[in-house]
Amino acid sequence: MSSWLELGVPNDVAAKLRALGLAKPTLTQRVSIPKILNTDLNVLLCAPTGSGKTEAALIPSLMRCSARPKPISLLYVTPLRALNRDIERRISRVASIFNMTVGVWHGDTPSSKRRKLASSPPNILVTTPESLQVVLVNKSLRKHLRNCQYVIIDEAHEVEESERGVELVVGLRRLDVLAKRRIRRIALTAPHGGLESLAEFLFYPYKYVVIDVGASKRYEILVDSLGSGSRDTRSFLEILYCVPKLVDIIRKYREKRSQVLIFVNTRIAAEELGYILRSHFHDVGVHHGSLSREIRESVESGLRNREINVAIATSSLELGIDIGGIDIVVQVMSPRQVSRLIQRVGRAGHREDAVSSGIVLAPPMLIELLESAVIARRAINGELETPKPHTNSLDALLHQLVGIVIEWGSIDRENAFRLVKSTHPYRDLRREDLEQVIELAEKIGFVASVEGKLVPRKRGEIYYRTTTMIVDTSKYRVRDLVEMRSIATLDEEFIATCREGDVLVLSGRLWRLVSIDDESKTVYVEPVARVEEARLPRWVGENIPVSFDVAQEVCSLLENLCSCSTEVCIDSILSRYPLTEDAKRAVKEFIPDICRIHLLTTRISIEVSTARELPYVLIYSCLGSRGSEALALVVSELIRSLLGVRCSYRSHQIGTLVVPSRPLSRSEIRLLLSKLKSLTIEEASSLLIKGLEDSPLFEWYILKVAKKMGLVSRNVSIVEAKRVIEGLKNIDVVKREALRELMTEKIDIDALERFLRKLHSGTKIVVYMVDKPSTIAREIISLAPSTISLGPPVSKQALSSVVLSRLVNRTVRLLCLSCLYTWSINIRLYSEGCSTLEELKNRKISCPQCGSLAITVVDDEEELRRARGIVKRIHRGSSRLCDEELKILDRMRKIANLVMDYGLAALIALQGVGIGPETAKRILSRAKTIEDLVALVLERQRAFLRTRRFWRS
Repeated sequence: MSSWLELGVPNDVAAKLRALGLAKPTLTQRVSIPKILNTDLNVLLCAPTGSGKTEAALIPSLMRCSARPKPISLLYVTPLRALNRDIERRISRVASIFNMTVGVWHGDTPSSKRRKLASSPPNILVTTPESLQVVLVNKSLRKHLRNCQYVIIDEAHEVEESERGVELVVGLRRLDVLAKRRIRRIALTAPHGGLESLAEFLFYPYKYVVIDVGASKRYEILVDSLGSGSRDTRSFLEILYCVPKLVDIIRKYREKRSQVLIFVNTRIAAEELGYILRSHFHDVGVHHGSLSREIRESVESGLRNREINVAIATSSLELGIDIGGIDIVVQVMSPRQVSRLIQRVGRAGHREDAVSSGIVLAPPMLIELLESAVIARRAINGELETPKPHTNSLDALLHQLVGIVIEWGSIDRENAFRLVKSTHPYRDLRREDLEQVIELAEKIGFVASVEGKLVPRKRGEIYYRTTTMIVDTSKYRVRDLVEMRSIATLDEEFIATCREGDVLVLSGRLWRLVSIDDESKTVYVEPVARVEEARLPRWVGENIPVSFDVAQEVCSLLENLCSCSTEVCIDSILSRYPLTEDAKRAVKEFIPDICRIHLLTTRISIEVSTARELPYVLIYSCLGSRGSEALALVVSELIRSLLGVRCSYRSHQIGTLVVPSRPLSRSEIRLLLSKLKSLTIEEASSLLIKGLEDSPLFEWYILKVAKKMGLVSRNVSIVEAKRVIEGLKNIDVVKREALRELMTEKIDIDALERFLRKLHSGTKIVVYMVDKPSTIAREIISLAPSTISLGPPVSKQALSSVVLSRLVNRTVRLLCLSCLYTWSINIRLYSEGCSTLEELKNRKISCPQCGSLAITVVDDEEELRRARGIVKRIHRGSSRLCDEELKILDRMRKIANLVMDYGLAALIALQGVGIGPETAKRILSRAKTIEDLVALVLERQRAFLRTRRFWRS
């Protein structure tokens, strides 16, 4: 095995490395350090987690810089601020060998520390892609940036598919221009499916070398099932379902004094699971991006020091934060991407020569099981996805243009065009696109034209320094207005596209959206009493696309299983995948059902539901998430234009599910297929663009682009945003950019073209008319945290019963205005024997101490204390009450009069959300029956929630 000396590391440096515990170089370091030392080319180093790639880049770079160290000799860029803390510690250890200093500059760095860094910069500056933009225009730092000899880009794969990568690449080109020379770049990446394309993206137009050590890492991954197959898919998607299996796994590894890291796909799932597991084990930690920095660091150090042996995390622990030697990684549900699974499982066996072990816990649902198996097989064999980077991004172009103008002080259009076009994302930029962006920048006051040159304006400086390409999104709790309980969580991305009155499909039923409360991040809904046009929500976690290749392999696996006629054949096929015996049994249970609708790659199968409760057209396309999205939009547009029927849809990697507002007849299906088969690529593209522009998702992208272009506040509320979205659609640059982003992030046009070519070639189409969903259809419909009910909608009678149950299942506290006695009654118990509204009105309430009927309601101890004080003063003859006290007294008297007139019915009416004594009186005077009472209470609740924001203001 090579020593440090054999790699060209000087003896004194090698001795200090050994003193730090780096006794000998890793394989990654042995391969890469000589190449970095012996060439001036840019380098892309691909290596697994725990291989020492950070040191592999740092040691040779600092050897070169240390000869004449200057401020900011090396710039270290990391994609996450959370990594900055860990990286600073690791870099400082190595930098100390060369007597070089390290500093961190990111969004959370206090202004006092920034001033200190600017006045006395370190030799090595650690920053993020976003903070680099600010550093480039900092007058104090610019002169020191000219010293920079090396830029190390950590976790480069993390920014390739986002506009963060676009800004990083243009920012580094600006750094080259500032230094008047090419600054050498070294990029570090985890195992990656397109190393050449990543290198081209990062280093264009310069030469580079790719060093790939990723294939040396060994992975042991098993896919296990959480149980046996069942027709009720909803329970499998609840986090509680996986607890027994997780507890067994944790106990097994705790016996070996091992650490377990559990990955889930949402922050809410992490919190719920953490709460439950703490009742079984004391040393459990939770880690995700919404937690405070102190809590996250505590969990990280707890893992390193083995004080925490079980941790539940989201993607926050995917990257290179040092958490010590995890022994096993458990992924709950399909990871959806090979690269994501490798990154997560790579946290176990955190040494280059160690095997990384992982378990994927899939619910007993066919597609989840097979998708997990395919992804696990591909991870073991190193078959990763190839990312799709952004090109010609107009919002990033605006931001960079303003930054360049600030940086230069003044610049002519030609120089700005040449600078931007010399980077990979803008190598095909058209001059007219830049002119359109400049025109917008001038119109909104970011730059001005003076004597043929662009100069900065104050508003532009504020925009540039406060805007990034990251648009933060919130999660909204969905509350059932009838039972006032939480039923789901929806992304802001979906909520931004909804309007009051929309009918949604979630939590097992159809719901009408009543109100959106921005302040509390709550959406109020109510069940609908009849089937209407419904919209399928974009759920948390659905934005992780499954690739075309994974989807194709899943469909091929299904086809092979269905072609088997013996158990031996099935076992032979399943043996090619890393499935446990339980998982294999779960798959086998589905085979009789799934093979009724034959998913053959040699033909196209279409399932059509004629059920009024949930009509749908399901095309088993196997195009992956983005290809399916494209096909869904095209088919939805065809149905709308041909048949005049509006649709919603859910794009799934295996099939394209379109839900029309009514069932389609056989003749309509024939007409649809005939038109689909005759579609040219150009016609399909036109329908796709039309579908995108009419889709709810387009409005969200319009809003995102407007935020990144500084046209609306980044903190704009959903309600305010809805007022300006239509106007924003009329700005051509905004509209074009929103479409470009949608086509990049959500659409696979190549997959759509493959599907159309398959149709044009005469591929046989088989249509199955069904009155209830097949197994796969049921799974596609229900693969979300909450599922669609395939039964009938809620009847008015059932709805009335549920509302009444909530209103009477209350214990209320009462105060006698005569003797000030307080007591509580349970409305349900007190109403026993009452079957009509008249009987409820006649069930009078009197004080058990003095018999008085002057009874009011108090909500809590504070209200009781104030009410008693006011009544005591009135009893003593005092009339000196302030305005607020007079209001309280007036309300108590009105409630007392209401209870005297309407008895127990008054207390029931007052339980409605936002219903006070005056509203309750109007309800009670109109209601003739209990059903009337319930309906009127529900109506007033809706009105209150819709108008509450105006009352607040």
